[in-house]
Amino acid sequence: MTKYILGISIVTDKKEVFLTDRRKIIKAIEVCDNSKANKLLDAISSLFIDMDISNIGKIVVVNGVGPYTSTRVGVVIANALSFTQNCEIFEVNTEILDGRKLSDYLIKNGMNNLKKVRLSMPIYSSLPTITKPKCSI
Repeated sequence: MTKYILGISIVTDKKEVFLTDRRKIIKAIEVCDNSKANKLLDAISSLFIDMDISNIGKIVVVNGVGPYTSTRVGVVIANALSFTQNCEIFEVNTEILDGRKLSDYLIKNGMNNLKKVRLSMPIYSSLPTITKPKCSI
């Protein structure tokens, strides 16, 4: 069984989820609304319409530096998938990408400069903006 790399990049302005075999992109989906976890999960699910999710061998996630919500959502989903599918997780920082899409970076450079981690940790560009509730309970 072929094991693919699942890429999750919703921190930069080039938001995408994709599957690659290291030589080419198998499937890719542009993610439009990065602050909604269900949109990211829908995009990931659509990658696996004609194959089983157990075909994931590695997960690569952009863990920051980025906005609080999108960074947190991407990293949490990557960590959860890594745990449930028992696969390795690697993180890459936006500074290494240097404005490139994660998929383009992986095809050109492979897994070089990626940090294998047990649990990816988000790096935020700013503190969360938490406001008071608009109505009382």
